[in-house]
Amino acid sequence: MITPGSVHPGKTTGRSWAPGAHDRPVVFPGWTLPGVITAGGAQTLVKTQRVLPGSDIVFAGSGPLALAFPAQLRGYGANVTLVLEAGPAPRSGDVLRILRAARGNTQLLRDAAAYRTRLLRERVPLRYRRIVVRAEGEGRVEEVVHAAVDRDWRPLPGSEERVAADTLCVGYGFFPSVELLRLAGCDFRYDEDLGGPLVVLDEWLRTTAPGVLAAGDGTGVAGSYAAIDEGRLAALGAALDLGALEPEAAAARAQPIRRRLRRKAVFRGALRPLHAIGSGIYELATPETVVCRCEQVTAAQLDGAIATTFDVNVVKPLTRTAMGLCQGRNCQRQVAAMIARRHGRELGELPVATPRAPVRPVPIGAVADASLEDGGFFTVAE
Repeated sequence: MITPGSVHPGKTTGRSWAPGAHDRPVVFPGWTLPGVITAGGAQTLVKTQRVLPGSDIVFAGSGPLALAFPAQLRGYGANVTLVLEAGPAPRSGDVLRILRAARGNTQLLRDAAAYRTRLLRERVPLRYRRIVVRAEGEGRVEEVVHAAVDRDWRPLPGSEERVAADTLCVGYGFFPSVELLRLAGCDFRYDEDLGGPLVVLDEWLRTTAPGVLAAGDGTGVAGSYAAIDEGRLAALGAALDLGALEPEAAAARAQPIRRRLRRKAVFRGALRPLHAIGSGIYELATPETVVCRCEQVTAAQLDGAIATTFDVNVVKPLTRTAMGLCQGRNCQRQVAAMIARRHGRELGELPVATPRAPVRPVPIGAVADASLEDGGFFTVAE
């Protein structure tokens, strides 16, 4: 474990991992301009630094976040001028389906109602079936260009509009952070709407890797309430595996947790038709658009590399994509989508990128200093 200034090596007999998730990056012309920020980045800026991301903010995204985050920004005093939701406006049938699924999920429904009420009260325009197609400006964002989209989120010709803004906040969902689970040798399945590669779990949230359990958004993006209950369930599973809890006692304690998780899954299922990710979100880049911002690799350069392969692990050494500081968290899904489109495959059919340790930046002393072989801890030099 690494803390500020020191490294603490250790061993465990069981591991319950909650690696979390990160923002789903969307590649479009101008996405690397200063002033374009992900919803997660903006939220961290506001909550931890008490700094607003900009003066005139346009939010573009989809899902519950497209209501929640603009409303939260308004609560902090930010000037959100426009919200663009890629999904369709709820119809009467959608509302009835959601209300039926709200049993046991009243808090989620109350939260959504409160966010929508705030946007209505403060007259923030919310426009459905529209996505950002590019950001423009000299040296930073000055204008956001958005367009109407079809069911697959492909822009409709002649529907572009412009709006002045100094900040574009992008929130099209999240990807589970699965690097550690991949390195542990876990099996995976694929679901684009839950974030892509999802670790395979049993009823106690055990993975297929011995001694490894996983919970939270790192196993499929389901929100904070579900993550808390999954953490509780994984703790019971770990206690059961370690012999600290009898099977009957574990089952009894798990019953109300499982009930709540089933209800949350039903609620997510009711929302899913409104916010299913459209493949058009990966088709916005032009040949000149930088896809890998760490290594400055353009879509045109990638197009040449993917002509003869459908493996992102082969494209990586050919183009240096995913070799930068983010290790592919910002570009690999876009690269995979380009490969899938070029070769007529589904994203879930492609080989998945192989992560490399360490999966996050660590002090060089953590991996190089021989004193880590001691039983104590190593203090990182100033």
